[in-house]
Amino acid sequence: MDIAELNKVNTINSAKPNYRPEPMNRRIDLYLTLDGKALIAGAADNNYIYWLSLTSADDRVTNAAIFDYIANCNYETLASLYKVLPDTGFMYEQLKETYHTYLCKSNESNTEWKTPFGHYYGSDQIKNNGKFFADDLVSLPGKLKRQCEAREAGGIYIRVLEKYLELLKNKTGDAVSDYYTAKPIIDIIEKENYLIFSQNADVRKLYGDLRDLCGGLYNAYMTQVR
Repeated sequence: MDIAELNKVNTINSAKPNYRPEPMNRRIDLYLTLDGKALIAGAADNNYIYWLSLTSADDRVTNAAIFDYIANCNYETLASLYKVLPDTGFMYEQLKETYHTYLCKSNESNTEWKTPFGHYYGSDQIKNNGKFFADDLVSLPGKLKRQCEAREAGGIYIRVLEKYLELLKNKTGDAVSDYYTAKPIIDIIEKENYLIFSQNADVRKLYGDLRDLCGGLYNAYMTQVR
């Protein structure tokens, strides 16, 4: 199979930016679901993607081929993520239920990609980087689950999440003040995206409620300052 056939970006859902994305802004976004699906997006920058596919996280052969293709291709067609997502069966709102991370181009000597996996992919081994990516992707869910177990500390952290929820619900009616008061908690919640992989349904529910509250506080803040 031609690996390019997996790409959901096409001329029908494409967009035409009024600028040329910088090569160093190229990024590979990864959205991982609890049931083992992987959305892989090749991003030209923060605004446009040139690749979007849905695979199983444990499909080493396909994911290695995808990485090798999107890391090295000269793309022509660009699109907005929200326009392409429905073609994968996902809706934009569902992304908040995934674990999101990304790889970006590296400025370090002899390296090609900075990864969230604790190491770089080298420029002297480009032909192996797809395999490294696929192996890292297979091991990622297990790492996230172990991170959740450590954070939860046998159930103690649930009380912290409940307290965060209580504090975020305590609003004054001033959206700007409420947002800045909540900002330290919002920053913590954003960094704890891995809790989506908790094996405790109560933790996942609390995290989802917190994430939604944080989003609501930010939206109210933006509405007031515009």
